[in-house]
Amino acid sequence: MRDSKMTRFHPSIIYSATQTTLLHSLEALIGLIDFDRINHHKINGSMMASPSSTAAYLIYATAWDSDSEDYLRHVLSASEGAGEGGVPSALHFEIIWNLSPHYSMMLLAQAMMHLVILWDQGRLPFLKQHMIDNQIPILLLQALNRTLLAQNDHGSWVNPPSAEVTSYALLTLTPLQSLPLGDAIQHTIRDALVRGRKYLEVKKFNDERSNYLWIEKVTY
Repeated sequence: MRDSKMTRFHPSIIYSATQTTLLHSLEALIGLIDFDRINHHKINGSMMASPSSTAAYLIYATAWDSDSEDYLRHVLSASEGAGEGGVPSALHFEIIWNLSPHYSMMLLAQAMMHLVILWDQGRLPFLKQHMIDNQIPILLLQALNRTLLAQNDHGSWVNPPSAEVTSYALLTLTPLQSLPLGDAIQHTIRDALVRGRKYLEVKKFNDERSNYLWIEKVTY
């Protein structure tokens, strides 16, 4: 995947005033760009809030950048290891690393169902009753309804069909099966799961090698 992406890369992309996610992964561009021509992209000393990207800039630019050094020192002191361990791939920055809303839906469904289970076990006594009775069920039903309605006739999700997004949708529906719903809705969920799994069995990911939805460092 990296080789495929790099065939479309030209240094002018990163030298321009426009910021792209490439700035979060400058370490992948060592030997391919002039680091002296990208200092205008700094924000509070960092390159898109990435310690590794900022370190690459600091090392390979010909002039030492004190602002970037200060940012990296702050990262080390603020990280869990407090200077004695690893650091996160991003610090003090909000960005979406997956382009599909079904990924967010999957995380929501899994997290809320886990929360309900913990509450039922008496492990979350501080959680208010109205959240369990009203707010969380509404969230879960919305996630269920949106996911079911978005399924294509042949079992996949989104157009053009995507095996990755279909997997997210199936992982959304799977925990929602345990909700106390009527027989008709349970049947609808089971049917959606069966059709989605059949689609994946046929698809086998063979023709989706370039259809990636992750845009963080894993893509370089």
